[in-house]
Amino acid sequence: MPTLASNRGNSFVRACLWPAVFALISGIGCQGIHARLKKPATACHCAAITPCSDPESAAQALESTLRADADAAVLVPLAERCLQAGCQPCAGLERVRDAAVYSGFALATGGDSALESRAVAVHNAAVERLIRASQCRCPTTSWPSVFLDLGIEVWGNHPLEPERLCDIHMACDYDVKGFHCHFRSDGVGVPLVPLRPNDTKCPIVTMDRFYPGQDQHRPPATAVLQPSGTPADWRSHRQRLALYDPYACGQVCFGERRYPLASDRTTPLAVQVRHSNVIRVGLQGVFRPEVLVEQAGIYMLQPYRPGKIPIVFVHGLAGHPSSFVQTINKLQNDCELSPHYQLWFYLYPTGEPMTSSAARLKRALRDAIETLDPAGADPALRNMVVVAHSQGGVVAKLLIQCSGDEMWNALFAVPIEELKASPEVKDHLAEELFYEPEPYVGRMIFMAAPHGGTKLALKILPRLAELRIRKHEVLTQEIKGIVRDNGRSVLAPGVLLRRINGVANMAPNNPMLAAARRAPLADDIPYHNIMFRLPDKRRPTDGMVLLPNAYIEGAVTEVIVPGDHRSEDKPEAYAELLKLLRLHLAESRCGGSRCR
Repeated sequence: MPTLASNRGNSFVRACLWPAVFALISGIGCQGIHARLKKPATACHCAAITPCSDPESAAQALESTLRADADAAVLVPLAERCLQAGCQPCAGLERVRDAAVYSGFALATGGDSALESRAVAVHNAAVERLIRASQCRCPTTSWPSVFLDLGIEVWGNHPLEPERLCDIHMACDYDVKGFHCHFRSDGVGVPLVPLRPNDTKCPIVTMDRFYPGQDQHRPPATAVLQPSGTPADWRSHRQRLALYDPYACGQVCFGERRYPLASDRTTPLAVQVRHSNVIRVGLQGVFRPEVLVEQAGIYMLQPYRPGKIPIVFVHGLAGHPSSFVQTINKLQNDCELSPHYQLWFYLYPTGEPMTSSAARLKRALRDAIETLDPAGADPALRNMVVVAHSQGGVVAKLLIQCSGDEMWNALFAVPIEELKASPEVKDHLAEELFYEPEPYVGRMIFMAAPHGGTKLALKILPRLAELRIRKHEVLTQEIKGIVRDNGRSVLAPGVLLRRINGVANMAPNNPMLAAARRAPLADDIPYHNIMFRLPDKRRPTDGMVLLPNAYIEGAVTEVIVPGDHRSEDKPEAYAELLKLLRLHLAESRCGGSRCR
C-alpha cells in the first residue's frame, strides 16, 4: 500500500481519515448479527422418558415379541428403551440407531397425538446423538462412514451431498442475536448447520461457481432417519439418513404418512455472515480493489431454481452482500414471494471506477444466464429485479441506460477510432464506457443512490482515495498507456488519473457521474427510487446524500423513508421493497412488458 510522503500525512490519515472510514463502515454488512457457538447441552435426552432400571433388558424383551405389523403402542416404548440403553455409560451407538429406526416405524404406522409426539422426540434425540458422535470420529475417517458402520447410508441432494459436508453443528448449538425475525419450525428431524467447502475457481459442479468460496458456504439442512424393511426384519436392510433442504422440502414421509419437517432457516444465514469477513472485505474493496477482483461476481446461497425470478442485490461503497442480511432472511422465508423469487448477490471492489464495476456486473449476469440456462428456456432469467443501494445504484443504473458517447466524452476528447491503442485495449474501453439496456433486467429499485453525488466525497473521501487506494485498476492503467502513446491532449478537460476510482466517482462534480446522470434510461424498464431522510436535520438528507442528489427523473414511484443512509435493511425499507416485488410479480403474471 502506498505510503504518505510525510509523517504529517500519516497523522492526518490516523487522526481523521481512518476514523471516518470506520464510522462509514460500522453497521454496514452484518447489522449487529451475532452467531456464537455455545457449549452443547449435556442433559440426557432420556430425561422426559419414564425411568427404567435396566433399559437394555426391557428393550430385548420387547424385541423378542416384535412382529412385522407392530403398531406405535409397541414401537414407541421400544424406541424409548433403546434410547435409554444407548445413553448408558460406555454404551455403543447401536442402541441409539435402534431408537431412531423404531421411532421411524412408529411414525409410519401412526397413532394418537401423544404417541406421535413421543416418537418424534425419540427420533430427533437419537439422530442428534448419532450426528454428534460422527463428528467426534478419527480424523482419517469420513463422517458418513460412521453411519455406514451402523448399516446406515447418508443421502442428500445438491447442495447437501454428504461427501461434500463437514464440521457439522446442530442449529441449536448457536446463540443467534440481531435478526428481526428468527425463522424455525418444529417437526421431525434435526436442523443442522454444515460447512460445505467450495472452490469457485475449480468447481466440482456448475453451481459451485456461484456459492460462497473458501470456508463460507453454510447451507441449511435437516437430518431425518427413514427406516427400510419392517420392524421385524429391518436389520437385513440398509437404513437411510436423509439430509433435506428446508427451502425445498416442508414435509417428510414415513410410509404413507406425512409429517412437518423441523427446520431452522435463520441460524445458517447468521453463521454465514459470521464467516464472511464483512469489514475486511469492505475495506479491501475500497483500498485494495485488485485483491477483491478474484472474488468479484454473482453469488447465491441456494441452488438455481428454474422458473423463479432473480432478485439481484448490489451493495454500496465499502459494502458486502451481507448489507442486506435482514432482507435476505425475510425474503427467503416469505410464504407469498419466496416461491416466485430467488436471491442473487453481486460482490465487487467498490474502489474501482463505477464503469469498471458496471461492466463487471454486466459480464457476471450474462455469464450466469449462459451457464445456468444455455438453451434460453427459462423466461424468469430475462425478468430480473435489481435492488441497488448507494454507490451500487449508480453502478447498476448503467445496465438500463443508453449511454451513447456520454461516458466516453467524460474521459476522452477524441473519438475511440482516433486513439492509438491496440484492438484489445479499444474493445475493453468500449465495454466499460458504452452501454445499452440489458435485455434481462425487468425492473430496477434504487435505495439511497447518490445519482447527483455526495458532498462528502468533496471533503474526506477523495483525499483518502488519493492517499490509500492502490492504482492497479485495469482502466486506469490503460488510460495511462493511452496518454503515453497519444499525449495528454486526448483526455477530456479536467480529467485527473488519480481521481478515476469508485470513491471519487461519487463527487457531485465528477465528470463520469455527471455523464451518467445525463444519459437517458430505457423507457420500457420501470425503475423506482427509495430515499431516506433523517427527521432531525434541517436540510433533507440521509446523513450522506442530500435528497435532491438522490432524486432521479422518470421513476415510476418515489418514496422517502425515515432513516439514515444505511437503512437499506431496516423494516421500513423492506416494506417498500415488498410492495414493489408484489407489483413486479403481478405485472409478470398478467403479461406486462417485462414478460419476455
